[in-house]
Amino acid sequence: VVWMGQGAILLALVACSRATTRGGAARAHVRMAARGFGAAKPEKGRRTEEGSATQPALDCLRRADGDLDRAQSLYFADAARALRTREPQAFERLVAFKQSHAAAAPTSGAAHVGESDAGAHELLLELTWDSVAAFMPEAQRPTREIEGRLRRIAHAATDGLGPVSGTLLDVGCGDGALVPHVAAAAACDYVGIDLSSVMVARARRAHPAARFERRSFSAWAERPGAPRCASIVFNGALQFFADQKATLALAAAHLAPGAPHACE
Repeated sequence: VVWMGQGAILLALVACSRATTRGGAARAHVRMAARGFGAAKPEKGRRTEEGSATQPALDCLRRADGDLDRAQSLYFADAARALRTREPQAFERLVAFKQSHAAAAPTSGAAHVGESDAGAHELLLELTWDSVAAFMPEAQRPTREIEGRLRRIAHAATDGLGPVSGTLLDVGCGDGALVPHVAAAAACDYVGIDLSSVMVARARRAHPAARFERRSFSAWAERPGAPRCASIVFNGALQFFADQKATLALAAAHLAPGAPHACE
């Protein structure tokens, strides 16, 4: 998983707020080091197919002369610039939020997010994971190690569920890597939610029979008629929530009677 550093994100936002841009030289062939969740890292110098990334991502890679970290920062800055034009107030809240939390690490900083900052926090996560997902290769198999981890997570999430298991909610589903392992472990209705629209689009292409929604967990849980779940999974996602205890309490409140699972 590629995490763009807090400093890089803040720099992109500040640069965007000052309306400064800097282009890079274009190349006919771009060497891409991007990889999906659990995907094997390409051999050094190996080129991947251009279809592995979205067109805006490829443009950023060319501007960055093939440097993935810089390309992701450029992608984030472009998205932030578009947000500033489309929703200037949301952009200003995002800049203020990042400046006030610049010194905090991603996992510890989330614990200090107040209710008034929740929208900016979710927006930051959305832009960040869009900037990751845009560079992920399509249909690349995870490593054997990651396959084993996903299989164990699926078994833990479905252990004890009956033949008609109800809904399993995958919070922060990413590109849907858990889907085949859940299907192999139990007969349940899988629903994946994620803040990143780019992640959700990739998940839908990879697993067209599964259900994915671009939605935050709080929005999913608080909407009228939200179903009770047999299992709720936070696979590497819980650390990004502003209040982890409150999130788990909300998850527990949305488990079906007798459902044993709300797991990280």
